[in-house]
Amino acid sequence: MITAYADKIALGSPKTEPELATAITTLKAAPWQGQDVILDLLSWQAITSETLSSLQALSAAINAQQNSLVVVSTLSDIPPDDPSLAVVPTLHEAEDYIRFEQMQRDLGL
Repeated sequence: MITAYADKIALGSPKTEPELATAITTLKAAPWQGQDVILDLLSWQAITSETLSSLQALSAAINAQQNSLVVVSTLSDIPPDDPSLAVVPTLHEAEDYIRFEQMQRDLGL
């Protein structure tokens, strides 16, 4: 399920891979286009390479719209140095990351 979280930020907390697949489809459709997105995967124990690829593709699509996708996770399955996916360990850090990205966009950086 995707919900409005804050000004121009959508939040999704899928609990299973099918829920994440539904969330990805939902995020590609209106009214979520033009929104920054936080996906909370803290409850996940593992992530498949296929799911990771889906998240990377979603991130690229959202970034192409000049918005950000941030994944909240502590999974070691997600490479921390992956430039195609922003991953942070807490929801608070995800909010900070998006606010920083919004400031950079506002400044044209």
